[in-house]
Amino acid sequence: MNTRVCMSLFGLLICPFVALSQITETKIHASDRGEADYFGCSVSISGDYAIVGAWSAYSSGSAYIFRREGSGWVEEVKLTGSNGSSFDSFGYSVSISGDYAIVGNYDDDDLGTTSGSAYIFRRDGVDWIEEEKLTASDGAAGDEFGRSVSISGDYAIVGTFGPWAAYVFRRDSAIWIEEAKLTGGPFDRFGISVAISGDHAIVGAPDGYAIHGGSAHVFGHDGPDWVLQARLTPSSGALDDGFAGSVAIAEDHALVGATGDNGDAGSVYVFRREGTSWIEEAKLAASDGAEYDHFGGSLSISRDYAVIGAVGDDHDGIIGSAYLFRRVETIWIEEEKLTASDGAASDGFGADVSISGDNAIVGAAFDDDTYYETGSAYAYSGFSTTACDDYTDFLTRCALGGTVRARVVLLGNISRSGETVLFQIDSAMYPATIVDNGVSSRASVSISGLGSGPHTVSVLDPAGCFDPRVVTCTAGLEKSDQDEWEKDDVRWAAETRRTETPVAPVTTKVLGNYPNPFNPTTAISYELSADSRVILSVYNTLGEEVATLVNEFQTAGYKSATWNGRNDAGSPVASGIYIYRLTAGSHVQTGRMLLMK
Repeated sequence: MNTRVCMSLFGLLICPFVALSQITETKIHASDRGEADYFGCSVSISGDYAIVGAWSAYSSGSAYIFRREGSGWVEEVKLTGSNGSSFDSFGYSVSISGDYAIVGNYDDDDLGTTSGSAYIFRRDGVDWIEEEKLTASDGAAGDEFGRSVSISGDYAIVGTFGPWAAYVFRRDSAIWIEEAKLTGGPFDRFGISVAISGDHAIVGAPDGYAIHGGSAHVFGHDGPDWVLQARLTPSSGALDDGFAGSVAIAEDHALVGATGDNGDAGSVYVFRREGTSWIEEAKLAASDGAEYDHFGGSLSISRDYAVIGAVGDDHDGIIGSAYLFRRVETIWIEEEKLTASDGAASDGFGADVSISGDNAIVGAAFDDDTYYETGSAYAYSGFSTTACDDYTDFLTRCALGGTVRARVVLLGNISRSGETVLFQIDSAMYPATIVDNGVSSRASVSISGLGSGPHTVSVLDPAGCFDPRVVTCTAGLEKSDQDEWEKDDVRWAAETRRTETPVAPVTTKVLGNYPNPFNPTTAISYELSADSRVILSVYNTLGEEVATLVNEFQTAGYKSATWNGRNDAGSPVASGIYIYRLTAGSHVQTGRMLLMK
């Protein structure tokens, strides 16, 4: 658990983390908070805007839009339904994407039934205007349309609890059209959780009678149709795991929660898209997980980061937490445990979470903030800028042999035991745990079955800006290899030399993009003279990053990356001039391209 010193600034509780990272916490609450508002029962964040639902016990409910200003969050507007009535459930579910927000109201009965509804709001300057009220074309009493909602670009998805279905809506100018009704099996609770990102949607169906404990359905957008692309089930699922009670999706990755796994400790499965197939990439669990934590009851993903709620986690009598994970290649590393600086036993911290870029938000709907169960939310920022994403300039080559043992020595990094570094051996990644002897630290791996070799080894430091001094490796079981390995133990206490085989300088030839101008896609081609870490990003003319196309270690040779005219959130960008920037080692080169629609 992190130690924090808090201060009050303009009514907001700001708590910088005293830890390796520079994460800051800001507590958010409604300006007109009252008893049993349950502010924070639902949260969502997109860029500099956040929305927080307040499903009130004494009113029709509301939702609040907050705007980030510097390190703080300012309440911009309070949203309510245009024709709400007492004891509606407006704000029970919320989602925000760019200039649009959606608010679920599953208990709406203004049509004479409790079929439910969802409201779309559009940002106009500092105002948020109600653009449309969504209802199901075949809605009926008891449907509870609006229990779960998600919005991304021109698309929104709404789940129902009555007929167990999910409805996809498409924005056409200022009108939202029901484009598809998605369904699953008759008893699998299809639609209890939904998420949408770009051309993909995911719907949870936590069927408690299924041997795998449920499934998640991924749909791909194909013209006017939404086609079932995959039915995701866990590799180690069991009855009552609650798999797919929560889902999230962004770009080529999806998260599926299983809160009942391992004695209700909970887990989260990560799936990666390859073409039209979805492959289980990892199974995540809290490093300090215990029974009844319900890790995975809420979750969110944004690029290489995921935040996962554990509303039942008991840490020193305070209940609820959230965990921050970061992806490096195909490995997910737990980077931080988020807890409320002023948390209490019954706050419900972690009941809902959301992440976008460098910001995350965690709801605490039962926090006695001024009044009984008023509720609150906590915003966190600063995590995505604290880790070192670049490969070090250390690279070495092992001799022939099917087994590789690799070691990195880290000077000036004592007291880092238990953190993770990654070795890249040939093209695969292997995590290693750091140990220290009070003078310096090291991490090592031994990997067998790699083939005859020779093998190339480099190191990545995902856990936070290490100071590596040497990478050594041996292959096979030759006596000379053994001797070299033992010599490294002698260097262990005071190693100062750099690797004897540094990476050669990289020269890059950018071949440009074609077609240019383009619509809807263009391919950016380049050549690498040597193996290198490559980052290829797209910027607008204001210098703002729009999309990251490549961020990986690549071998020498001809390469190409395609941009589809969308940002990292999957939303189409406007016509105009864009700049691509290619970084390979120390080499940087830019080019211009024109998107015409």
